[in-house]
Amino acid sequence: MNTMKISYLLGCLALLVASGCVVETEDAELAEESADTQEATSEDTATAMQAISSVGDVGWSPGQPALGLGPSSDRVCFLTGIKGNFAASGDLIRVYVSNGSWYLSGSGPSGVAGWAACAYVTPFSGEYKWESGQNYPTALGSASKRMCFITRVSGSFNSTSDWVHLYGQSGQWFMTGESTASDVKFGARCVAAEYGLEKSWGNNDLGTYVGTSAGQSCGLTKISGNFDNSQDFLHCDRTTDSWYLTGKATSGSLGGRARLF
Repeated sequence: MNTMKISYLLGCLALLVASGCVVETEDAELAEESADTQEATSEDTATAMQAISSVGDVGWSPGQPALGLGPSSDRVCFLTGIKGNFAASGDLIRVYVSNGSWYLSGSGPSGVAGWAACAYVTPFSGEYKWESGQNYPTALGSASKRMCFITRVSGSFNSTSDWVHLYGQSGQWFMTGESTASDVKFGARCVAAEYGLEKSWGNNDLGTYVGTSAGQSCGLTKISGNFDNSQDFLHCDRTTDSWYLTGKATSGSLGGRARLF
């Protein structure tokens, strides 16, 4: 049984306790785009740091309905990995809020897949966005006791020159990237939380130990390289007691970065 299927089954068992692993209709997913832009959830960066525990690390594959990740009232969800051939502007993996619940889903002609997890911490910001063609990074606000992570990614990743990155600079978070096909987009959200150092993985590396999974979650901050095969992947993988950043490149080069929070 492949690792994604195992992750999916184990994740659903855990999520059944909290949310029932419900799914949405396609109409609701399309309606989410409008709802997402109207989202006015604010965050208070002065909020006392909460003890953050994570739930899930579940997988979605082409042909499946959107995967329910639980209510948006008590958690924030984020991508922990992507997989497949990102070869066109319509190839998309995302986590999003619709009708008070989080979902993991994807679309596109090339057959992409992905993983997500959630952390019991609120409030969370609206979704910030960057797309190729911008001549400047998108500013996400303060980086002081405030963690930001990738929530969606789409477009063509055909070379080492294709990448997206969330980074801190001068006390602020920024998001930017590069796209040889000029069609890459990605989204990010932020929460009030302490966070760790950025850890890196490249396809010549073994799995990179990011840290313990006890009371901590792993959010992706950078994705880069050749996702040109159905078996190519980057994943912040949750084991029994640890998070590891790992992946596989069938050709070319892949890389990624992540932080614990």
